[in-house]
Order: sequence, then C-alpha cells, then structure tokens
Amino acid sequence: MKRVVCCAILAGVLIWLAGCSSFSALSGGSVPIGDIDGNVYLNTRATPPVRVPVELRSASGQLLQQTTSNAEGYFVFLDVPTGMVEVIAGQDALSGQVRFNRNPNEHARLALTIAEVNPNVVKLNVHSAKPEDPDGSVSLEEDENDLFTVEGEDADSQAIPDLPVSWAVIGGLGDIAPDGQFQAKYAGDGGLVVQHDGVSKHIQLHVKPKDQ
Repeated sequence: MKRVVCCAILAGVLIWLAGCSSFSALSGGSVPIGDIDGNVYLNTRATPPVRVPVELRSASGQLLQQTTSNAEGYFVFLDVPTGMVEVIAGQDALSGQVRFNRNPNEHARLALTIAEVNPNVVKLNVHSAKPEDPDGSVSLEEDENDLFTVEGEDADSQAIPDLPVSWAVIGGLGDIAPDGQFQAKYAGDGGLVVQHDGVSKHIQLHVKPKDQ
C-alpha cells in the first residue's frame, strides 16, 4: 500500500514539473528555452499581436515546423536542424522574417516585426551606439546595453528611414527589442542578423564577462 501511495505522489510531482516546463516555454523569459524562440511585434512596436502564425522553413523553402504566438507574442521552435533556416510570421498583408545559419547547439533569440514590405529596399545600413571594432564587429560586456539603428537604402542610394525590421540574436548572447535595443546577458561570440523582406545584414558580436 505504501509503495502505491509513493508511486502516486511521484507521478503527481512529475506531472506538476511537466506543467511548469510547459508554462515556462509559453511565457518566455530571460533563459533560452529552445533552439529558437522570440516574439512577434506589430509595425507600431506596441502591443504584440495575438495568435500570429509563425513558420520555420529550410533554405529551400520547405516547411519544417509551424506554431502560433501566444498572448504575449511569444513562440518557440525545438529540435531545429542545423544549416540555413528562415522564421516567418504573418498576419493579413503584414509579414516579417529573418534568415540565418543555425549551428549545432546554438540558440537564437528573435524579434519579428510584421509590417508592410517596402519593395524599394536593396540595402540595410546598421549603426551601433557603441564604438565598433576595426573589423566592424561590436564588443560588449555582460549586462551592457547597446542600440542598433537601421536605415534602408534604395537603388539610387537614397535613404529609407523608419524601416520596420526583424532581428535574430545568434549564440544566445542576450535579448533584442524590435527597435534595435540589445541587452547583453551571456558571454560568448555570436552575432545579430537584421532583415527587411529579403534584404538582410549580419553584425558580429562579442560579449565579455563583466569587469574583464
């Protein structure tokens, strides 16, 4: 009888733990949960849209996984294969996507901004508020913030300001907001990918342990 009671208690604990894990995966948070996770934002960059379809596709366009963002705009993909992948979110005529190379055991944190596409964009220019290294990379410390501003450029080299873009933080280094505000959280080497429609740019990031 005691053995049956113990088994029942153990089963209850395991179910409770599973529920906690599910809640954490849906609620987001500062600790990376899956291979790829992030949030979907509207062009207004205010309240995240609710229940937006989000797709994970291969470089060839093959649908690998699909999900729907929750009330906070949060989504997660687990067991993502290595290689080039693209995450796409869309609602009505609005869309946002970011394409990047998925390396083994490397987490990516995304901020997808769904907005109308500007077909005139042929180039993205990205600037860091912090001084850039000679090779164009950006070095930060843990818990340090940086603001990355983005400007589009058309075929005549004319600037396209206030361009809605999507972001990917490669390497699990921290979080980024849709306006380019980046918070470094974990030491390591990685990068940022910023994209509008099919035009993207990659920035190398180095995050050092604090006070080193």
